[in-house]
Amino acid sequence: MSYLITEFPITPIADKASFMAEAVRWIRGMKGSQILDKYNTFEKGDDYTHVENENGESLTFRITEKGHSTMIGFVHSRPDDEKRIWRTESVLTTSPSEEGFDVITIKSQCLAAGHGAILQTPNKPYFIKNIIVEGWPLKDKLLAIQDLPHYLKDEKPSIELATKIINGSASNSLPVVYISSIRNKVLNSKQIENLAFKLGGIAHVVVEPSTAFSSELQAATKSTNPYMGTIGLCAPTSGIVAKFYLGGFITNSNQLLEIVQNQAIKLRSNTPLQYPDWNTLQETSLKSKTPEKSGDLEEYVKLLEEENSQLRDSNKDLLSRTKSQSYTYHRSERSPDVNLDALSSVELYSGELADRIHHTLNLALKNAESIGMDERTALFCNMFMETYERNNELDTLRDRLKKSVNGNGYPKEIISTLNDYNYTLESEKKHIKLAPSIIRNGLESITLSKTPSDHRSLLNAVRDIEKAMKINNMK
Repeated sequence: MSYLITEFPITPIADKASFMAEAVRWIRGMKGSQILDKYNTFEKGDDYTHVENENGESLTFRITEKGHSTMIGFVHSRPDDEKRIWRTESVLTTSPSEEGFDVITIKSQCLAAGHGAILQTPNKPYFIKNIIVEGWPLKDKLLAIQDLPHYLKDEKPSIELATKIINGSASNSLPVVYISSIRNKVLNSKQIENLAFKLGGIAHVVVEPSTAFSSELQAATKSTNPYMGTIGLCAPTSGIVAKFYLGGFITNSNQLLEIVQNQAIKLRSNTPLQYPDWNTLQETSLKSKTPEKSGDLEEYVKLLEEENSQLRDSNKDLLSRTKSQSYTYHRSERSPDVNLDALSSVELYSGELADRIHHTLNLALKNAESIGMDERTALFCNMFMETYERNNELDTLRDRLKKSVNGNGYPKEIISTLNDYNYTLESEKKHIKLAPSIIRNGLESITLSKTPSDHRSLLNAVRDIEKAMKINNMK
């Protein structure tokens, strides 16, 4: 998944310029950003300002009206050296005074600017942290929006709150990460606080006080609550949608935290927005300016060009989200404790899960007669393989491995490439040794020579890496 999306209610902002000032403060503190100091393109219209520099970094502000609401937004884009564009956009929507709150939407994306780009899920932008520190967020129904854990107490009000969290009635905007209690704690307080900090403004983190509390909650929720150290992910309205725990392919607390964090971000990001985002702001602005009569042809052409640009941005966003969602698999409600939702979080590359299913079905079909596969099963296997075609991420991985051993960049380039695929350098004394930092089951450590004898030995190293990653037989 290469995007992060959230929205939540905030205190009504009387001075709308403070929203723009907060965006500027965030960009000013961004390492490597030059857009506020150096730009060679400057455009200013009735409702927007746009600047761009020769490095491709750009910043646009826009404001428009819709009914009784005002929408103020910005979009900031910056390219990096890895053929990617990091784009963050945010829109503040004011509501009528009687509603008593405004709403902010924030979206960060990692977009491909060229072939071979390795897309990543963006980290939470510090813009969210800044507005939390400034005290802008209001309560999300029953839970304060903060970047600290919510610690429950051994008392009746906390039992009532926990029950509402489990059934999905405690929040409107953000999901809840619910950490159940166990005597031999799975997570320490520092790990929990770090998780809450990373998910602040994206998900609430709620912590049980004791196993006695968990037992009482079990009766109140008819045993649907997570318990004995299990972590539940609860969606607004739906309640519990997944549970995660140590065991199986989750072998330590750091893996558990990484999976929970990724799935919380994924759940919030794939939840439809209730309030306007940047695309809605653009569309509203364009509709308000479209001339009723085509008297001014030059102005009309300019508007069409602007609309086409906005549609291209919308298409990029849609393609990015569609690609990510195509690898989302839903587990059966009859087996809520199975960690199938976590599988995509431990992929070696985006789409590995679908590729391995594709590979497995292909092997089964080739040996259909010997394994006794019936015609109907073969039909569904073929239908799946035709519907979910293998993506090009595996080819990209293989190309990067080959390029990393060519030229004079060895071993630095191959180490960097393997780092991108969650392999961590453990030693580089006599030999270079790297180990997988994600799920270890099925993946092997990689040992490379520091001084290969010739080009053939480098190609053999690529072959050995593919074996360690278990991709050597995948077509």
